[in-house]
Amino acid sequence: MSENWNVYNGDGPGVNNLNRHLNDHFREKLKREKEMLQQNNTFWLVWNPNGRQPLVRHPTEEVARREAERLARKHPGDTFYVLQAMDVCWLQDVAWLSGYQWEPPF
Repeated sequence: MSENWNVYNGDGPGVNNLNRHLNDHFREKLKREKEMLQQNNTFWLVWNPNGRQPLVRHPTEEVARREAERLARKHPGDTFYVLQAMDVCWLQDVAWLSGYQWEPPF
């Protein structure tokens, strides 16, 4: 097996460098998402519990409300909720990093 397999498999000498890089990557991503929400750059979704999952991030509450009204008129009897993103969270469990350049620790 190649040394790259060991890095991805979690038992090679470069795995600590890879994990450190991935942790930095996810920490930065979380920081950017949190800053976006803290700067009031939040977004809104329109959700119908009987429909598909929301796909559009509306930039303002007003835009989301207009979309909810449009959908309610198009689908009489359905219920549409306007949801605001308030925080962000995820579990870093399994991650792939393509193009990672392994550097020996010595």
